[in-house]
Amino acid sequence: MLPGTTEQLHRMEPALTTAHTPTRIYYVDDSGDARSLAVIGWLGIELAHWQPALDSWQHFRRGLHTDPALDIRADDELHAVNLAAGRGRRLNEAVRTHGEVQKSRYRDVVRRGLEAVAKMPGATAGAAFRRTHDIGRDRAGLYAAWIERLNAQHAASDSHALVVVDGDGTEHALRRAHRALQGGARHVIEDPLFVPAHRNHLVQAADFIAHVAFQHLARRPNREPMREWFPEILPDAGPPVAL
Repeated sequence: MLPGTTEQLHRMEPALTTAHTPTRIYYVDDSGDARSLAVIGWLGIELAHWQPALDSWQHFRRGLHTDPALDIRADDELHAVNLAAGRGRRLNEAVRTHGEVQKSRYRDVVRRGLEAVAKMPGATAGAAFRRTHDIGRDRAGLYAAWIERLNAQHAASDSHALVVVDGDGTEHALRRAHRALQGGARHVIEDPLFVPAHRNHLVQAADFIAHVAFQHLARRPNREPMREWFPEILPDAGPPVAL
């Protein structure tokens, strides 16, 4: 290389910083029932704030681990549907005393998790839904509609998105949704990155968001305390979007 070439290049090209490459990572999970309602929830985090956001969730996890009433280990998967039903390791056949009190403590873990999400710096949450008679087909259709919407939002701001989805990689319809985006106008990077929820804490956070959005929409009598957690704890998310 000729003397001075490197210095000249540095003068000609601006430094590559996050300001020049705004990117947000989305953690996505789904919820719903087998009859009529499909829901997806997401947690979006600016890459520059990813570590503080993860720290916020891990602080919440440490609080669960040190709570003697819960017996939740640091590496236990948090699955909102089980917690909402009051199911935890301590709720077994030998535990009968104060059963309803203990169940309410496990349900409250979901509320505490949403509060942790609400405090995450540089993070946003949201949900989308579709009322349907064919959950298997329309869950994939809902995801495809959301990816189109996400791509359009990032195109408008000239930014990019990376999507992490709960799954084992066999959900081929989700890959097709990404590949159906127009190449020249793509702002969603690559295929979805599939990660099983039990291996990723922030996918578990997305599971919480999806589940409370489902409870908000489904209005089930046996989950009445959870119905308004989505708008009350995550007011900036706005109402779940019909797609």
